[in-house]
Amino acid sequence: MILSSPSPPPAVVEPTNWRAVYQGIESMRRDGIASNAPVDTMGCERLSVSEVDSPNFRFQTLVGLMLSAQTKDAVTAAAMKNLNARWSDGLTVHHIVHDIDEAELDKLISQVGFHQRKANYIKRTAAILERDYGGDIPNTLQGLMSLPGVGPKMSYLALQVAWRQTLGIGVDTHVHRITNRLGWVHTTTPEKTRMALEQWLPKEYWGKINILLVGFGQKVCLPVGPKCSVCRVNSACPEGRRVLRVSLASSTNITLCRLDVRAIAYPVACLTGEYLALVGCICCTAFSFLFFFSQYVKSPDKFFPLPDTNVTLGDEHPDDVKVKVKVEEKEMSEGESEMSSAAAAAAVAVKEEGKEADPQFMKQETHVKQEPMQADEETSGHREVLSAPSISSALSSTDAAVTSPSVSMASVTRSSKQFLTPSPPPVSASAHMHASESSPHPS
Repeated sequence: MILSSPSPPPAVVEPTNWRAVYQGIESMRRDGIASNAPVDTMGCERLSVSEVDSPNFRFQTLVGLMLSAQTKDAVTAAAMKNLNARWSDGLTVHHIVHDIDEAELDKLISQVGFHQRKANYIKRTAAILERDYGGDIPNTLQGLMSLPGVGPKMSYLALQVAWRQTLGIGVDTHVHRITNRLGWVHTTTPEKTRMALEQWLPKEYWGKINILLVGFGQKVCLPVGPKCSVCRVNSACPEGRRVLRVSLASSTNITLCRLDVRAIAYPVACLTGEYLALVGCICCTAFSFLFFFSQYVKSPDKFFPLPDTNVTLGDEHPDDVKVKVKVEEKEMSEGESEMSSAAAAAAVAVKEEGKEADPQFMKQETHVKQEPMQADEETSGHREVLSAPSISSALSSTDAAVTSPSVSMASVTRSSKQFLTPSPPPVSASAHMHASESSPHPS
């Protein structure tokens, strides 16, 4: 079976500083922070329990590579330990084909990723190896890649470890990620990364670069949260410089020209939004103040109304009515007392002279006393017919007087008669005298 290889990528220029970076990573893997990585003790070449360069060793190496896909080295090592412990002589092609079924095999490797699919691949591969290769694995790239579940990376590494042949670079996720971060290649898949690296990387580095970068990726250049601050080659790594700039910008105040745009975009956007909101509130407040001030200037009474000082006629307080009634009653009583005093004084004077009181004289004296009052009424206009307001005022005065405990019932009656009885027409003094002469004189 002839497999068509993918078309080679465009020519890649050799990075200028790759040797210095390579040496820096070697120093970290040897005696630095990247030493003692999981791959150093649990790599595919460390998983076999059989003698090196034997068919069983090569088969165990191939099975370890098949189990390592999408699985951490510690989990792969635990699964291989279960398989080797299943038989006294370890894992072999014969045992997989004849001594175990697929369900039990799946149970032994259940901790790895995609274990059901990998159990099927291992059973089918063992059957092919027993039938076509005498229980051994192929020693060619095409033969290895024709096996179920075996890709380019596994084939190159199997040739390198099992057959001591370095025909290409084994590129896994670690190698693909780190070489792109360093700027050595600019690719999207591990296979394209392998082809790009093989264009400029010298062949003596092909067999060592995989385990070198895998350990470095497990300890320092992690997929998430790389430890760029402790990396010895961060100054030569574009990704390391970017991460350090962002970290420095978040912890210290530095000049804006040194900040990455993505590091300051969000804070600037937040501050801008807050300032715009503040300016909007100030503008709305100022506009509202100016609007209400202009309305106040036009009509201040609308905002601060003045008290009504006009007094409506007739809207008198009940207490004022009571006071008026008392004053009127007092004036009437004083007038009556004066008239009574005058009549009594006249009677006393006549008696003192020994004369009998003349009724006509008494009437004349009384009339003389009343005449000035009638003259005042003539000047002011006597009330022949009472108006409606006068009657209403009289009635209200009477009601108020009745409700007042200090006013007698007689006073109320006199007050009512004063307003309800029309005044007699005025009588002149000459007419009064004429009436006196015509009346018979007592003998």
